[in-house]
Amino acid sequence: MRPTALLSRIPLATRIAVAIGFGLIVAMIAVLVLFANTIRDYEEREWNKALGTMCEMLHEAVKHAAPPETAPDAPETLREIRDIMDKVAKAFNMMLWLEDDAGNRPVRIGADAIPRLELGESSRMGRLTMRDVDCSTGYCGWVEMPTELAGKQFWIRGYLRDDPAVDSLVTTFLYGLGGIGLLGALLSIPLARRIAVPLRKLEESALRMARGDLSQRVEIRGGDEVGRLGAAFNAMADGITRSFGAIRDLNANISHQLRSPLTRIAMIAELARTGLEQGKTADAALKLQGIQEEIVILDGLIERILRLSRQDLRDRAAQAAGVDLTSMIREHCRRIAPLLEAKDADIILERLDPAEFTGPPEDYDTLVVNLLDNAAKYVTPGGRVRVAVLEGGDHVEFSVRNTCRRFQAEELEAMFEPFRRLDQDAAQGYGLGLTLARGAAERLGAAILPANGLDGLEMRVRLPLRAPGPSPLPGGPV
Repeated sequence: MRPTALLSRIPLATRIAVAIGFGLIVAMIAVLVLFANTIRDYEEREWNKALGTMCEMLHEAVKHAAPPETAPDAPETLREIRDIMDKVAKAFNMMLWLEDDAGNRPVRIGADAIPRLELGESSRMGRLTMRDVDCSTGYCGWVEMPTELAGKQFWIRGYLRDDPAVDSLVTTFLYGLGGIGLLGALLSIPLARRIAVPLRKLEESALRMARGDLSQRVEIRGGDEVGRLGAAFNAMADGITRSFGAIRDLNANISHQLRSPLTRIAMIAELARTGLEQGKTADAALKLQGIQEEIVILDGLIERILRLSRQDLRDRAAQAAGVDLTSMIREHCRRIAPLLEAKDADIILERLDPAEFTGPPEDYDTLVVNLLDNAAKYVTPGGRVRVAVLEGGDHVEFSVRNTCRRFQAEELEAMFEPFRRLDQDAAQGYGLGLTLARGAAERLGAAILPANGLDGLEMRVRLPLRAPGPSPLPGGPV
């Protein structure tokens, strides 16, 4: 089995923990070695410097405690010198004594038995002479400096070695660094799990989405790579949900758009049959021509559906073309004329200002077709449908009014709900027309405002002349 295949069988959290732990151990070893060498050099350098300073101070203190007129073996003098030397000896963990040229030692601190030492090379620091001494561990040294006691030549001599407390501190510190490395390796396990667990949740959510549950989202927060991956997954899931929603809207729109020409064909055919029964052949022939036009419209719808099946919805969303809204309204007013004729109703074009736009033609067509169809279906027998297009600078106002009953305020909003028909017996349909019209208006940056007019219902739409960019996945008509 290849090493890469073997590694792939190990859980991601374990691999990350091992990698982090190994890296920390290597880094800590390097830090330990570097720190040990650095601290030794620094310790020796600073120790020598401090020792030289303290010996100079000790020399001055001895001279001051025993001036020339004082007896060198006076108890008061020796006690004062002993107190001073005791403080220095304790500060540097050293044997310290005062010795004359004859080998007499009137003051000894920790030097009851002075060891025999093999002295190495010497170095000087002012009046102080220092020599290295071989010892088993740490740093050892011999120091001496001339001084005067009651006007006579003496030597301040000492033997020093590392403070055991310092050695213990350094050892403890080194062990602590090692412990930190081990602790870091152990702490890397939760860190690795923090990376692996969200990825596992992401995998589970992706599998649920693959099985059809589009409500899946991941709760991964943070600004790191894993957090950004979770945000990207949620954005992708939102896009997929919008895509399916757009497809559902599209299917509803296709069904509605196909049904409208069929309804008009049925109505025109009924009028043509009535005309033939009454001997009005010319009128019947005109009606048959209208049926032919509706068949052409149906064929165009089917062609657009086939074209849509061969392209991506996002490609469709990017399409934009010039739209002559006024001509579109005139053409559809002509198409719904047979429906109004069957109800003995009239259509009045009150004012149609020129109105041209650049945008998705399907959205403008959906808006116009469904508002006019709705007015024609629900106009009262013998009533009127009034249409107006008013240019207003940066916008165009398109309004449709039809004679009908008055609506309550809650009904004005409810009529836009999908599959909602307020007058069940007034007309045939599925209750999708106004829903699709509102969706098209919103994609065009407008809104449909329903209101009770003087003699019926008025639908008013204020369309901006500069339409917003198409949505990534529109749910408009084909």
